[in-house]
Amino acid sequence: MRLTRANVGTLEIPAGKSERIVFDDGLPGFGIRLRAGGKRTWIVQYRVGAKHRRITLANAAALDPDEARKRARDILAKVQLGGDPQTEKAEARARAAVTLSSIVAEYLRHAEARLRPSSYAEAERYLRRYLAPLHDLSAHGTARRDVAAWLNSVAEKHGPHAANRGRTCLSALFSWAMRQGYAEANPVAA
Repeated sequence: MRLTRANVGTLEIPAGKSERIVFDDGLPGFGIRLRAGGKRTWIVQYRVGAKHRRITLANAAALDPDEARKRARDILAKVQLGGDPQTEKAEARARAAVTLSSIVAEYLRHAEARLRPSSYAEAERYLRRYLAPLHDLSAHGTARRDVAAWLNSVAEKHGPHAANRGRTCLSALFSWAMRQGYAEANPVAA
């Protein structure tokens, strides 16, 4: 059956079961999952090699069947082109979890051994205290505009020399992070 708003509302879970998945006849791999608590979600199921993957699109009440079908088509097209949307999603989540705060902590551990005590103290001050407003940003998601706004803020509060030193410390941090694989680019450059 082709899944529509009308017939999705009539679907029920068989007695003794906790869930049911009904697939759309028009688009293989696209379906709806019914749960015992009443929750209904749109899903896409596909295979990469020997592994079966399933992605939840959205709650059926929040997303129209035609829009869910369109999203499913996009995901299945990526799979046809050799991609794995579920793996990409997990990798994106993992990259977002690497925040500037965690990179700063690791960078300072490594920098302590190679910097003079005064240089280390300066780097620690700029990266721990002054950079605090950006600590929650993802290392991959930090953009030039974020860095520029931070440098402008430092210049207003502490002067242009402090902004210049902060820029130098942050650039060194990102250069190190690129070598370690935590960041793909240095948003401080240019």
